[in-house]
Amino acid sequence: MPMVARRMRDPDTNPCLLNAIMMQRRQNGVKPPMPTAAERNEILAAMGKMPY
Repeated sequence: MPMVARRMRDPDTNPCLLNAIMMQRRQNGVKPPMPTAAERNEILAAMGKMPY
């Protein structure tokens, strides 16, 4: 795996929650890969805090 791809998949160097969700949705074949605004609000509400 190229270093750049490995770096982007590492949660310690790329802690962006939305990126991880988009990658998982893309791997599962969910369309569209970007969660809708309502889904994003549900995800953030479930976390109980901002991811950054």
